[in-house]
Amino acid sequence: MCKFRAAMSAAIFTSISALSGIPNEGHAQTGAALGVTLGFFLSGALGKIDKIISEAKQAARSTIIDAGQQAAWTISDAQTAYKDSLDQTVSTLNPKIQTTVSNIETMLKDIEGGTASDIENALEKSQEIVNSLPLSKTFPQLTEQSPKLVAPATSATTRVILSGNFVDAARSDYRPRLHVGSDILEPIGVTTQQLIFEVKNAALGAADENSVKAISFNLDVPYRDWYWFLFYQREVATFVLPMGLLPTKPGTAEYVASIAHEHEETRESSQAFTAVSYEGIRGFCAHADTQSGWHVVTDGNYPQPPIFNEHGNRKGSDNDWTNAFSSASPDAVCWDFWLDDGDVQIDFAIPFREHRTVKELEEVKSQLDLKWNGSVAGEIPNTGNWLVNVKPFDGEMQQFAGPGTSVPPYFTIGTQNSSVIIKSAPPPELH
Repeated sequence: MCKFRAAMSAAIFTSISALSGIPNEGHAQTGAALGVTLGFFLSGALGKIDKIISEAKQAARSTIIDAGQQAAWTISDAQTAYKDSLDQTVSTLNPKIQTTVSNIETMLKDIEGGTASDIENALEKSQEIVNSLPLSKTFPQLTEQSPKLVAPATSATTRVILSGNFVDAARSDYRPRLHVGSDILEPIGVTTQQLIFEVKNAALGAADENSVKAISFNLDVPYRDWYWFLFYQREVATFVLPMGLLPTKPGTAEYVASIAHEHEETRESSQAFTAVSYEGIRGFCAHADTQSGWHVVTDGNYPQPPIFNEHGNRKGSDNDWTNAFSSASPDAVCWDFWLDDGDVQIDFAIPFREHRTVKELEEVKSQLDLKWNGSVAGEIPNTGNWLVNVKPFDGEMQQFAGPGTSVPPYFTIGTQNSSVIIKSAPPPELH
């Protein structure tokens, strides 16, 4: 019994293409299983579950992995319960076993659906099937495994917790064993409903760089198989525990800060004017180009306005015009002019210096070296404008201009005081 169950359980992680004689997907649909043997149908169901689990691990979809595990364990239980009927065609089986076949088909269909409702239905159907199987009350049952995904870089060990029904596990000569590579581990905690193992992450093997690596362990659970109500023999149930190793890093991340730099510019300017004598005393103001950010340099240095043309009968005569500095402000420089003869006209310019503050934006990009359960901080720039570009190892590039969480949720972006905090974390079930 134990050898048979071990062989069947191991099929969970055998590639569907390598399984000999496994039916195609059409055989697992309602009614299509009637013409094949029970063993052929159950092996094909395990192959389909293998494919579903493998795809779910690549997408780190722990709920589907969980449902797939439950389904695989349930099918393995059915193989054990109906070991004497595996060579019979489904159409010749008794109605109770045919109902089990139909329920397994429904369970597979729900898991393939993949929605939260589908997964809930699949788990309920799995439990319904197990409850209907004619198994010994002492036969071990595995109902839950945690974790299903491991980030080896986060710690030196991983605590594996298994829930189910382990009636004889507390007996000294019936201790369960977990096979991890060449290591054979005994549980650090045992009850009839839970087993706890401490696994060294180094024994899990090297993780891949950009994808989830599928691994598995064998769990041997000895139990007493009773017969005639008075006698028993020692048997061993073997379960295959699938697990995914997360890649060494959660993906890539880049911090882009928009930084403003300021510097001063100055220039020499002048504006031309014309003054005539009949206007008497008149003020003339040269204005800075304030719309472009320029302002007058008000440092007390205001050169004498040059005269570049003079008209009238007394052109060139002494004292035919006078001028005087009037005022200066950031917006204008003003001079007063007075001409003392009726036919005098002069053309002149008011020179001045302008200055302005120029702001230039610079994009500074930083590549972030993030590890699982790690965080880095970037200073919020003086403009307040920043971006975080993240690409989860199994997703598309995503951009954040403020707090948010990536999809899949491996990156969390937030702010704290004057910093942008980028954190990376494994899937929630590992927290």
